Amino acid sequence: MKHIYSFLVAILLCCGTAYAQQWELDSLLIALGKHPQDDTVKLALLIDIAFDYSGIDPGKGVTMADRAILLAKKLNDKTKLATAYLQKGLNYSSKGEDSLALILDKEALTIYRQMGSRQNIAASLHNIGILYFNKSNYLEAINYHQQAADIFRQVNDQNRLSSALNSLAVNYMYTTQYPKALESYLAVLTIREQIGDREGTATALGNIGLLYKRMANYAKALDYHTKALKLLEQGDNRSHLANVLGNIATVYDFQEKPDKALTYYARALAINQSIGNKRGIASNLVNIGIVHHDQGRYAQALPYLQQGLPLFRQLGDRTNESIVLDYLGDWYAKAPDNLLRQQGISPAQRYEQVVAYQRRELQLAREIGALDLQADAWERISQTYKMNKQYARALMAYQRSVTLRDSVMNDEKRAEITRQEVRHTFEKKQAVLNAQHTAEIKQQQTQRNAALGGGALVLLAGAGGFLSFKRRREAEQQRNEAELKAEIASTEMKALRAQMNPHFIFNSLNSISDFIGRNDTKTADYYLAKFAKLMRLILENSEKREIPLADDLLALNLYMQLEAMRLRDGFTYQILVDDDIDPADTLVPPLLLQPFVENSIWHGLAHKPEQGHILVHICKEGDMLTCIVEDNGVGRHRTAENAAGQPDTKSLGMTITNARIAMLNQRKQANAAVVLSDLPAGTRVAVKLPLELSF
Repeated sequence: MKHIYSFLVAILLCCGTAYAQQWELDSLLIALGKHPQDDTVKLALLIDIAFDYSGIDPGKGVTMADRAILLAKKLNDKTKLATAYLQKGLNYSSKGEDSLALILDKEALTIYRQMGSRQNIAASLHNIGILYFNKSNYLEAINYHQQAADIFRQVNDQNRLSSALNSLAVNYMYTTQYPKALESYLAVLTIREQIGDREGTATALGNIGLLYKRMANYAKALDYHTKALKLLEQGDNRSHLANVLGNIATVYDFQEKPDKALTYYARALAINQSIGNKRGIASNLVNIGIVHHDQGRYAQALPYLQQGLPLFRQLGDRTNESIVLDYLGDWYAKAPDNLLRQQGISPAQRYEQVVAYQRRELQLAREIGALDLQADAWERISQTYKMNKQYARALMAYQRSVTLRDSVMNDEKRAEITRQEVRHTFEKKQAVLNAQHTAEIKQQQTQRNAALGGGALVLLAGAGGFLSFKRRREAEQQRNEAELKAEIASTEMKALRAQMNPHFIFNSLNSISDFIGRNDTKTADYYLAKFAKLMRLILENSEKREIPLADDLLALNLYMQLEAMRLRDGFTYQILVDDDIDPADTLVPPLLLQPFVENSIWHGLAHKPEQGHILVHICKEGDMLTCIVEDNGVGRHRTAENAAGQPDTKSLGMTITNARIAMLNQRKQANAAVVLSDLPAGTRVAVKLPLELSF
């Protein structure tokens, strides 16, 4: 179940960071009517009115901004001209016309840069970031928001910094960087609560609710959205109110309460239609269609979905277009035959229509790099294959979906989110404890003043000290226990990754140093080029839990090339993959075989007088993938004899690999194992892994 979400991103402008109350706008309009002169006072009024209209009536806001632009040019006031451009862009954005808004905001940024106004530069950067977000260009949005946040932090503008952090967090959330998103949201919430900003607090609460919705914690999501709604119902920002109503409706739908969901969506749609908010209208229409669709009311669902799709295409919103395509494809897969005929589609051709929608959906999800949407697309494709009785393809598509979904929300991200939440909760509890302690001290002072005799004073002082010590000790214990629980979930895998990569790189660098010291520059350059490619592969793969077998074998092949060159062709090697294995489709933990190959080179073949040979053989045994490393070296017994009396030469890579195998078994309930055996000449290592496919 997917929905179109209304993100609560407060657009930051030079003249303010919160929407005005209706009475404030009325006051400004009265003042404008009493001031006919074309001067700076009138210009300031027009700009403020344009800003206030953005959350109430953006059409009128554009008109006021145009009047401000003309007057600013007439007065040759560049600062106000740039601000007027921003106000016009803000109102266009509120109408869902982000391409026009982007042109205006970049025009304002050019003026501010010419003037060297740092805070105004940051405000423009922030607005541009929001517009890129609306166009699903999240990486560009993150870039602009980060620049804005850096400037606001430098000038110690906490109010505007919180707005930049809020928008940055939204982009982190949409690119599934959940720990970064929660960290930013909590920082925003703290700032907004401290300065008493009601709408800013509502924004932070609403976005944290969205994050918990993505984490499938619907009760907590609804709690945060409800808190945001209560704050917004006290104001006049109708656009913001519609966003929250829509998000509450979505949570109710996920809780399987469709009637409540439709009620809240209808309220949100009425508000968005009244203010002409295209993006809000599109979101509400599609979400209403989704609720009807999920309830099997296909006749009611289709018109809403069909109305929403062109609106998102007009807005250039590829993310939400992808979601609509997903549901339209599912509609054609499930709708009764009579409804298909009404659409001019023969029931026998329904799957051609379904596949067309799903292919376009997957293409859009890939273009914007949205892993969660790709996972959803593969799940739908799996269902289509299943309905067509293509069970092998259905299974592969489902496995691809599961793999992508695991990468979106892995154990490390869950642990990091827990850690951030624990830290924030602790700080709030600590503040309460400090306040209670201060009150207790005052009470104790009063009691001491009224006490008769030094004994009472001693008792009170002792009680106060004991209470203070006890509270500090309990708070410290709570903090330590909470931090420990949060750390346990991610420590082991992080430690393994941190050890594995430096170990591999250290040995490779030794190889380079040894080779360069003994050979010519031309060969050294060739060697370095191979090493650079290997390092790039290591860096790309090191943060992934699983990678395609083809990528791992490429890195292994490069490693053996480098070692063979360093040892002046002291050994040959061969990599064999059975025909029934697709290396591009088979997933393995990165760098798993390298320590065994390293052992073969350094221990098995180093003491062999003639040229050695290493064979890497990949094959299937039932539902297991077996990775074999064989060498014709001196064998384990001879290696132990050579190491007698020498410092401990136990391979750190081997130790880590065994630990990784153990963790893999624990995580996947698998029977992975490493089996070592002696050959007549040499050693054989077989690594048995559960067979994992990416497609």
